[in-house]
Amino acid sequence: MNPLIDPLPAAPVLAAVDFSIHSRRALVYAARLAQLLDRPLVVVHVAHETPDPAGRYRRDPKGATIPLSELAESLLSSFVAQGRAKHPELRALESARLGVVSGVPGQRIPELAEHLDAAMVVVGSRGLRGLAGWWQGSVSQTLARECPRPLVVVRNPCCLANSMPAASVGRTLLPPKRHRERLAISGGAVAA
Repeated sequence: MNPLIDPLPAAPVLAAVDFSIHSRRALVYAARLAQLLDRPLVVVHVAHETPDPAGRYRRDPKGATIPLSELAESLLSSFVAQGRAKHPELRALESARLGVVSGVPGQRIPELAEHLDAAMVVVGSRGLRGLAGWWQGSVSQTLARECPRPLVVVRNPCCLANSMPAASVGRTLLPPKRHRERLAISGGAVAA
């Protein structure tokens, strides 16, 4: 059974995570949205493969090599398990489907959103701007341009001090003319 191929009962909320504190906040936000909207939750990690074989494997403590995809699956399971333990009230985390895909996150996440017919995509943001944001790249900015589904970017509260009230953690970006339903999100309440 492949959670990214098998049919879902309804259009899911797709949470794309990278195991950072920012994506942990996005995971919790996505689980809350999935619960409020009565939608399934799909949590995905895009393993950014490199052409260099050294970047594709990691040694375990016993010295054996582990394919990056296996390592990412293990990290994803642990990441979601920690979210479940910290937020037992979020039933969506209990039934979430998990998946790891290879590729470039800014390209693969929109493809997955389209393939899964996602109701919306939720990602975290490090809040890097200026030269640091340009140098390291921004998946959330790429998704704002490329994602065919409504996008929620969950920002780090410390980055919001000068730009938004701390209570406004999620920001909904709707792609022009490519969405089927508009979902307005404000103050944690969801209205269609």
